[in-house]
Amino acid sequence: MASSVKEKLVEYMAPEFQDVDGDINYRKLAHGLTIRIKDLSVAVHKTTRSLEKNYKSRNIQRDLRKISYIWILLRDMLGPGSDILMWLKSPNPDFDGLSPLDMICKGKSEAVIDYLSNIKTGQLA
Repeated sequence: MASSVKEKLVEYMAPEFQDVDGDINYRKLAHGLTIRIKDLSVAVHKTTRSLEKNYKSRNIQRDLRKISYIWILLRDMLGPGSDILMWLKSPNPDFDGLSPLDMICKGKSEAVIDYLSNIKTGQLA
């Protein structure tokens, strides 16, 4: 397979957070974002116990994928590396001074996705 085709196919994957079956692994995601599993459970609107027992459920996977998508957008926009975490942890005036990671942990991943999508398409937030 040509490398450009392979790059295109994996463009919207985050293998660092995925199980071998393609599901997002909540432990890997929390570790990558440097947050507690308790914070991640709030982000997906579940209790910690529910997240741990049912992380492969469709609803939880949908919310975990939103968070993973934020990582993918940032990787695409900033390149791989520590700049992603730096951006996620920096206070943002467009989020009333909260960091994007704070927004995610409050269950507002879609606001961060919208913000990044607007920037990516050239619409300032």
